[in-house]
Amino acid sequence: MFGNFSFVNTAAKDVNSAQYQFPADELEYIKNHAIKLDHEGEFTSSAGVSYGWAGNKAYVDFLYGYGLRSGFANTEKQPSYHVINIGYEHVFRNIRPLKGLKLRVDVTNLFDERYQIRNGSGLGVFMSQYGQRRAGFLTTVIQF
Repeated sequence: MFGNFSFVNTAAKDVNSAQYQFPADELEYIKNHAIKLDHEGEFTSSAGVSYGWAGNKAYVDFLYGYGLRSGFANTEKQPSYHVINIGYEHVFRNIRPLKGLKLRVDVTNLFDERYQIRNGSGLGVFMSQYGQRRAGFLTTVIQF
């Protein structure tokens, strides 16, 4: 079982490089105001649990993201999001010559939460970015 929580509070004032990338009104605002940085999510948390028995292991974990900064001079933020992942693993201990064959199945973003990490606004952010959609993975590990 695990749990994590993080809190970040950053601020910046006055842009002194690559000013050509920013509109004049934002540069003027930043010159006189401390702004939050575009990669600040402020709060993030995750938790998970796994259970193992007789060569088997199952797990579930959860991630919560507060949302990154966006908008004019990073004064807005993206919506928060949450993602749940699950997985199952089995170790075949008695298959020769593949003793220790391991099969694992994982599903990320179990409920296919659609979320936008960045929307293309905010300082220095010019393209939208999206979180990973639901995906399934099958892994085989052979020890020899």
